[in-house]
Amino acid sequence: MSPNLRWAWVTATRRASRALLISVLLVIQGCAATRSLTGPDPADPDVRVPAVTYRSVLSDRRDIAPVEPSPWTAGDPSRSGKEKP
Repeated sequence: MSPNLRWAWVTATRRASRALLISVLLVIQGCAATRSLTGPDPADPDVRVPAVTYRSVLSDRRDIAPVEPSPWTAGDPSRSGKEKP
């Protein structure tokens, strides 16, 4: 095996091992618990929870009365219908 080929093989192996190490570390970090596990047990029926309240989806509704349409030239003065000089 020539020295250049051997050096290329060593370099590629080092890069691959670094990439493998980084990917394994990222997977381990992604699998780590992201939230605290010290809260109350969800299977315990004696745990106190906040009361359930009802809020209608229409509670913030506003009545909208029909409005007469404004003239089409009022929205865009450049389209007033006048011919350009």
